[in-house]
Amino acid sequence: MGESNALRGLGKMALCLGDLEAAEERYEAALSVARDIGAPQLVAYALAGLGHVELERERFAAAEARYGEALEACRAIDSRPGVASSLLDLGEVAWLAERRDQAVELFREALEIACRLDDRRRVGRSLAGLGACVVDDGDTERGARLLGAAEGLSRLSGALLPPYRRRRWERLMETVRGGLGESRAERLLEEGRGLSLESALCLVHPMPGVGPRPPGAGRAA
Repeated sequence: MGESNALRGLGKMALCLGDLEAAEERYEAALSVARDIGAPQLVAYALAGLGHVELERERFAAAEARYGEALEACRAIDSRPGVASSLLDLGEVAWLAERRDQAVELFREALEIACRLDDRRRVGRSLAGLGACVVDDGDTERGARLLGAAEGLSRLSGALLPPYRRRRWERLMETVRGGLGESRAERLLEEGRGLSLESALCLVHPMPGVGPRPPGAGRAA
C-alpha cells in the first residue's frame, strides 16, 4: 500500500505543478501497484487521479470514464465517502461539458451522502457545484450565496483547493463578480460564508430535484 500511496502522492504533486505527463505516468504506476496487491480503495484513488489529469486536458469523455471506474470501485466496497467524491468529480465533468441537468443530479446525490456522513468538506464541494449550476441558470445572487457557503464550509473543515481546482473556482468567481459587480458580489459571498449548514441547505431546496432526500429515498449509495 505504501508504494501505491507514494506514487499517487507524486502524481498529485506533478498535477499541481501542471506536469500532466508526469502525473499520468505516476497515477498509472499507482494504479498498477494497487491492482497487483488487491487494494480496491487505492485503485479508486488512482483512477480518480487519472480522471483529474484528463479533466485538465479537457478530455471530458476520458475523464468521465476514469471517474466512472472509480465510482464503481467505491460502490463495490461500500466506501460512501469515495462514492460521494466520485459523484462530485463526475458532476464537475458534466458542468464543464455544459450538461447542467446531469451535473445538478450528480451534485445533489453527492450532497445527500455528504450530509448523512456529516462530511463538511464534501458538503462544501456539493454546494459549490450546485452554486455553479445556479449561476449558469441565471440566478447569480443565489448562486453567489451558495458559493460563499461552500467556501465557508471548506474553510471550516480545513480543506484547501489544489491549484488545478482553484483555477476553475477563480474563473467562476470572475463570472459572479462580472454579473453582479464587485461590491454586490462580495456582499452576497460574505452572507453565504456566514451561513450555518442548515441555512445553506435551505438555499438548495428552491432548485427542483436538488437537496437531501428523506432517508431511504432514491438509489442506495
